[in-house]
Formats: sequence, structure tokens, C-alpha cells
Amino acid sequence: MASFSNVKVLDPCLYLSSYSGLAESKKSFMDYKLHPLLQEGLKRNGFKYITEIQQEVLNSEAISLPGDMLGRNTLLASDSGSGKTLAYLLPILNNIFHSKDAENSPKSGRKLFANAEDLYYERKFTNKKLSKDNLIKKSEMKGALIIGPSRELLNQIYSLIRRLDVSNTLRVNRVGSSVQLFSPIVEHITAQSEYRNKREISSKDMDSVSVKNIVNNSNWKLNDIMLATPMVFKFLVDDTMKYDPYNINPQTIVMDEFDLLFTNPGMSDAMLQILRKFGGERDKLFKEFNNNRQFLLSGSTLPEYIQGTKSEEFLNSCFKNLNTIQTSNFGKCNPNLKTQFIDADNLPLAPEMYLLSLIRKDIERNYNTVIFCDTQEQCDEISSILFNEEIPNLPYYAGLESTLRVETLHQLYKGKCRVIISTNIFSRGIDTCNIGHVIQYNFAKNINDYIHRVGRAGRMGKAGKVTNFVTQKDASNAKRIRNALGI
Repeated sequence: MASFSNVKVLDPCLYLSSYSGLAESKKSFMDYKLHPLLQEGLKRNGFKYITEIQQEVLNSEAISLPGDMLGRNTLLASDSGSGKTLAYLLPILNNIFHSKDAENSPKSGRKLFANAEDLYYERKFTNKKLSKDNLIKKSEMKGALIIGPSRELLNQIYSLIRRLDVSNTLRVNRVGSSVQLFSPIVEHITAQSEYRNKREISSKDMDSVSVKNIVNNSNWKLNDIMLATPMVFKFLVDDTMKYDPYNINPQTIVMDEFDLLFTNPGMSDAMLQILRKFGGERDKLFKEFNNNRQFLLSGSTLPEYIQGTKSEEFLNSCFKNLNTIQTSNFGKCNPNLKTQFIDADNLPLAPEMYLLSLIRKDIERNYNTVIFCDTQEQCDEISSILFNEEIPNLPYYAGLESTLRVETLHQLYKGKCRVIISTNIFSRGIDTCNIGHVIQYNFAKNINDYIHRVGRAGRMGKAGKVTNFVTQKDASNAKRIRNALGI
């Protein structure tokens, strides 16, 4: 089995041998004609039974499987923790493996680069250079681009891809990853020189170095999968347009947590620019490609409006002939959750004291707990209260450096920290199979936020608990959510 000792696993779900409660048919991946390498990766990582969304994808004619790259634009709509990431990776990896069988036979002697560092040393010691004349010509569509709202989500996707790639043949680039940052790809900008004496690299510096690394020393022909956040990918596209407008040309573009990507003010403009280039008919360079490019959208909720337009109308206008694969529990909470609503204004104790009592019980039961607050300041305040009571905990919010957020996840998965205090950022794109209790110290503002928050517990068929602190100002909103979800 290929070794990936430098890959930090951010997804404990990778080790589940089965998905109890989610695969009533008990159908196995072995029942489908997937590429042998993909089958082996699934087997070695303990993926035995198929979840509902994965089964729907494999049965769908919209997402083609053996070797055919021309799948339809598809929206994967399924509840949190149902295995959507693996669902969209199955056809992507299957097609790439089949393509490699045809293009990279063992007789060719071509080396398949595992990462950007290998690519750099290959060029350095063999003196191979890609001329500009070879770059500026129409490339054929191939591979996949995966866009996600955070590095943490992309790290999890990367880790899953790497573990499924047991032959270590896939060439995967993470724009903004620590691998790219510390690999001496761009000789005049390296971690050993400019950043040598810094203890921490800021997100801005990391983005700058990573984009230079990929733009200057990578080519779409040498990539199978690229993972990027919207803003970083926008910078990359803007830069490549200066010398090679055809360089980045993915066959499939995945938009994970699509509703957040298109509704978050910091991401939506970049997403629209990406759509205009790779999905529209107005782009003269890519018009002929865009007619056959596939978009896969993945999400657990669908907002009423996107960009001021009804969601259904917006999606149909952006993605031609959009097919929807929707599971029975989409837009609902996990049925395995035990939910409690507490009148926070009439507690026998102060709310923070009652919270402490809940946390102590969780610790006794070996539960991992996430506490949701509205603001970073409230997260820090609750964190201080717990620390004063000698309860180890870690905050998790956008104001922290990405490296600190990643370390927080490691501490959680290693069992060294059982309490996370976070804003809404923790409710999206973070696979947390080991969270047993979700506490909404500040109640969710809308039904979509509620679904994503409580979806951190009870994942992959596991049981979970939700405790909601509801004040008088939250009462009407809580009533609407309870009525809509039937809880």
C-alpha cells in the first residue's frame, strides 16, 4: 500500500468499516463496475456499505462511470454526514483511473508525479522545461477542479483522495497547502529564505507563495485534480490568463457546499467569475469546451434565494440541463439525534453555569462537544469560563489563522481536546464523526444554519444529542424551525 506519512488525516470517517443505519439495502461497492484501483482503495479504507446518496450517484445515468467523461451537470442534495464527498469522488476518480489506463501505459515509462515537490525536482535534475510555445495551445479537457469554502474542507477531501489512490498515481494540487508552501518550487521565494525566521505564515503570505508556485511551475497537463478556495483560484486564473489562457481546463468542476459559495459575500463574486469563464457561452476561448464541461454541486441545504434570485431559477440559468439527485432526508435533521430545547431565560442557574454542568456530564460520558456562539468574542468568553473551571477547550472561528484551526481539528480527532467553541464556520464542510453533543448556546438565526449546526452530531448513522438554549428573542424563530423540521 502506498505510504502518505506527510498527509495529516482530517477525517475520522475514513476509518469506519461500515455506515450503520445509512445503507438499508446493504449493497456493497463491489456490486458496481468501478476501476480495480478504486475498488482496492475503498476496500483498504474500510468502505464496505454504500450510503443512500452514493447509491443514487452510482445508479444515476447523469453521472457516467466506466471511462466516459461526458456526464451531466448534477446537484447532489443530501443531509449532513451522509457521504456526499465520496459520492462525487467516485465518478471522478473512476474516470481518471480509466483515462490513465489509456494514456499512461507502463510501456511509456512516464513518471506520474505525486505532488508539486516531485515535479520541481524532476525538472531541476533532468533540466526539463516547458516552453511557452508548448503551453499556449488548446488543451483538451481532463481531470477535475474541486472548489470548497475552506482549507480545512479541502484538506479532508485531499486526504480521502490520497487514501483511495493506493497506487499513488494521481497528481493532486492543493492551492494554498503547506506542502506547496514549504516545497522549494519557486527558487527565489522559499520557506528557507524569506520566511525562515517567522514562527507563523499568514494566510496572505501562504496564498501568495502557493499561487506563485503553481502558476510558475505547474501545468494542467501535469495535474489530475486541483483543490482550491474561490478567491485563491480566481487569482490563479487571472495570472494564467496572462501567458496561457488554455492552461486550466478541467473536465469536471465540483462546487462543495455550493449554497455557501454563492451566498457568502466574500466568495460569491469569485464564484460568478469562475462560472463566466468555465460555464458560460460568452467566453470566446472556452465556449467550445464549456458546452461539454460538467459541474457537480454538493450541499445539505438549499437557500430560498441566491444572488437575489430564486435558487431554482439561478441554478437552472447557470447550469444547463441541471439534474438533481436528492435523498429522502435532504433538508432535514438526522433522525438519530436526541434534541432538547431549553428556556434560557428561566433556568435555575445562570446560563453559563448550566452550560458547565452539561459539559461536565459530557466529559464523564467521553463525549466530544461543540458549542456554537454567534461571535468570536462570545467564543472567547465561553472559552475563558471553561478554562477557569479547568475544562480544556479550543476556540474555532474565522479570525484564527488557518494553521491554528487545522491544529484544533487535530487535537479533537486525537482525543486531546473534547470541547470546541465555534461560530458558524464549524458547521460547514467539517466531517466530525466523533462529535456526540451539539450545544447551541446562541440559537441559530435560520433553518439552514440550524440544520448545518446540528448536523455535526449523529453523522454516518451514529446517535447524537442536541441542546438548544432558547431565549425570548429566539422563541418565534425556534417555533418556526421546529414546525418546519417536525421536532
